[in-house]
Amino acid sequence: TSALDYFKSALNLRKTHCVDQFQDVMKTLQSMGNIYVELGRWDSVFSSFEEAVVLRNKNKVEQEEADAKIFFDLGNAFRQVGKYDDALKQLSLALAIVIKTCGEEHEEVADMYFHIEIVYSDMGDFIISQDYYEEALKLKRQYHGEEDIKVPKILHKIRKD
Repeated sequence: TSALDYFKSALNLRKTHCVDQFQDVMKTLQSMGNIYVELGRWDSVFSSFEEAVVLRNKNKVEQEEADAKIFFDLGNAFRQVGKYDDALKQLSLALAIVIKTCGEEHEEVADMYFHIEIVYSDMGDFIISQDYYEEALKLKRQYHGEEDIKVPKILHKIRKD
């Protein structure tokens, strides 16, 4: 928890002395949220991420990369506690931003598809899950070819399902 203590201190300092630098506060809240995920402290996870989103909305931040990261982290946290509809909503927001900023055939889109696939798999919807796996695999092949270790792992998962 020493990392958590560090971020708590940083958050207090930033909230007190760097009021106009709300983006640093957002990043600190996101980091704390990720630490809380590792600790399994779910109430704190959601309060950290939600505070970052409120701060983002209040200050009308339009840094799409930061938005995608917030939505991605929140989506993964929702998945880990079984809130699959909320997870899909957040991950879909992140996916839309990544597609807008990077294009439809970017490797980060493949990563988003992979995480959405995991949610559908956790929900037991293996048909939709497989569709996302295949899209992720197609994009991974474009970037890495068949020889990359990531591609066989995804391909193995498709064949196993």
